[in-house]
Amino acid sequence: MADAVKFVYVGQPAPPGITSQPQSKTTNQGFGVTFSVAATGTPPLTYQWQFNGVNIGGATTNTYNARQRAGCRCGQLLGGGRQSRRQAPTSANAVLTVNTSPAITAQPADQSVRAGSNATFTVTATGMAPMTYQWRFNGTVSPRCDPPTTYTRANAQTNQAGNYSVVITNSLGFATSSNALLSVTLPQPAQFQSIAQLPDGTPAPCHHRGARELHHREFKQPDRLGHLY
Repeated sequence: MADAVKFVYVGQPAPPGITSQPQSKTTNQGFGVTFSVAATGTPPLTYQWQFNGVNIGGATTNTYNARQRAGCRCGQLLGGGRQSRRQAPTSANAVLTVNTSPAITAQPADQSVRAGSNATFTVTATGMAPMTYQWRFNGTVSPRCDPPTTYTRANAQTNQAGNYSVVITNSLGFATSSNALLSVTLPQPAQFQSIAQLPDGTPAPCHHRGARELHHREFKQPDRLGHLY
């Protein structure tokens, strides 16, 4: 019995082509999200996902589950058969946005002012909008302010010295700042530097220093040479 011979024409391998791009997604902090891509071409097709242009180890299927990373993810398809890496198409970028709870990046700083001056505290934070700011004085809630990232104690007095802090809240959580200490100082009384006597025996104007002029003078008896002691 003669052997039968059959010829089957396979044709040229088809290069890979992307038919469905990965889509940008948004998720909350602590949750994962899955990206996917669809492609055609002569199998087997190989895949390599990247994060900001760098290959992700083990991410070599048509889907990728991302956890706790924010930024750009793009999937690169590498064709099988005789196709080289140069012929592998690269998908469009898919951006992952991660909503986060408030995080304080710049704490309010200590302030020292003279009584009657203004003291302003400032805080900087990141997190999902909208965020609310509640300033506190020695743990007691203070009136809301605008802009909410700053709090000004106008005409500060000594009874308003103490610790100032802020609690920042959004739908995912809250963050409490460290305490910023407000110190309020009183003006220093005038201090006499020198006292002199004029030739006719009358007291000369007093030289003094300090924040405010006192409305009295202090004199001493001159000696026989006319010097004060």
